Amino acid sequence: MLTDATALAERIHAATPLRGLVRMGERQGFFHRNAVLRLGGLSLSSSVHSPLVLEAEDTGCAMVALAYAGSAQVTLQQQRFDLWPQQGLLYLPGAAFEAQTGFLQEVLIHLDPAQLAITAAAIAGGAHGPRPFLRRLRQPRLVHPRSTLEQDLLTTLRRTLTTLDAPDLEAAGGFAALGIEDLLLRLLALLLFPELLRAQPSGSPHPVPQPREQAFTDLLEWMKAHLHTPITLTQMELRSAYSRRNLQILFQERFGCSPMQWLKAQRLEAARQALLHPEADDTVASIAHRHGFADLSGFAMGFRRRYGVLPSGVLRLGRSPD
Repeated sequence: MLTDATALAERIHAATPLRGLVRMGERQGFFHRNAVLRLGGLSLSSSVHSPLVLEAEDTGCAMVALAYAGSAQVTLQQQRFDLWPQQGLLYLPGAAFEAQTGFLQEVLIHLDPAQLAITAAAIAGGAHGPRPFLRRLRQPRLVHPRSTLEQDLLTTLRRTLTTLDAPDLEAAGGFAALGIEDLLLRLLALLLFPELLRAQPSGSPHPVPQPREQAFTDLLEWMKAHLHTPITLTQMELRSAYSRRNLQILFQERFGCSPMQWLKAQRLEAARQALLHPEADDTVASIAHRHGFADLSGFAMGFRRRYGVLPSGVLRLGRSPD
């Protein structure tokens, strides 16, 4: 925890160019507690601090702010935004801004707006590309949920952020295996562009265009060739140019399951084959990790549910001379 505003200014300046930072409430003292987590192209910062005034310069990195307690007033591009826990989230495009806060507990998500635009375009099915979304991401926006669906998205985002307090899972590479970065980008894209969900209702599915059968076949082959790497829905959308909804329909019609369920089944089968034909130094853990399973206990449970036997038993069978 920092108790000196100058030290805090030096820390913030390393990530965000500052014009100035002033602590408020001298009689009450000053404090700032902070933790940082990096998820691929995302940088997440969780902090709690006493009142301050901050002036930040232009940066190419966009930022999303969520307040959990307290309040802040942010001014940029001649607009003022009041951030409260009940006010959803604030998107800042990377332009210079000023912020005056009271006591504040917040989470900041630093991201590349181009990557967010690519994610939005993938959810939309890739018909128009990321440019229309990127243009809209040049403007600041206070997102206040106007429907139950948007409120559920915001709640899911907050709950997902809460689950990231798992040092052992992070150290084991579990965040990457679970696709947390992609999940956060998709949640932010849907919150900033809610029409993406309204354009794809859950009922009365739209027919999937048939002439693009080869694109779906190519997608399946690519997924089978990359079972050892994290694969996200956004990657599937980008490679196939199918929307999320159409992918769900295609996999349900072809295999009777969702894309991620099919992917897990392929990984389990590939792991089973590796257990039946192990290398000399193979273990259950090494085979699980090689096929994209970061959580060994989860792998064992899923394997037993599918095949009725633990992976250790299959490995013993594979090593048996008979």
